Amino acid sequence: MTESKDDMKRNKYIYAVLLLIIIIFAYYYNASIESTILQNIVLLERYYLKDPITFIIIFFLSYILLTTLSLPVALLLGLLSGFIFEVHTAVIIVSFASTFGATSAMLVSRYFIREFAQKRYIEQFSIINEELDRYGSYYLFALRMSPIFPFLLLMLFLDLQI
Repeated sequence: MTESKDDMKRNKYIYAVLLLIIIIFAYYYNASIESTILQNIVLLERYYLKDPITFIIIFFLSYILLTTLSLPVALLLGLLSGFIFEVHTAVIIVSFASTFGATSAMLVSRYFIREFAQKRYIEQFSIINEELDRYGSYYLFALRMSPIFPFLLLMLFLDLQI
């Protein structure tokens, strides 16, 4: 099930063309995209002003769910919270929601997905654990700071005892 070099090269070209199309689309429809985003922010602000407690709870739970699934939307949700809420409220909501989401992502990866991943990716597990044994906390820090590895993958691959 491995890809040949020709397939990989073709996929790179397809991704490059798709990225170019997205950039061109965003350039020509910038005003439309910007007005849509602003309209949605205003709509969310109205919902927040109408019923603040319910909106905060829904936003908080959504943030936790999306962070638990390790979807790369934390930055966007953090910025959105800055637009909608007051500064102190936004900081508190994002801090606690990201902490709970990261913790739940770790628990899900550790206790529900780990066995399957270890059986399927034995070679990758051994490479990462050997490097961790060799370089220790520096390697862990480098992995953690790399945007390529989400919380879910780090908790799956690292053979740390909790």
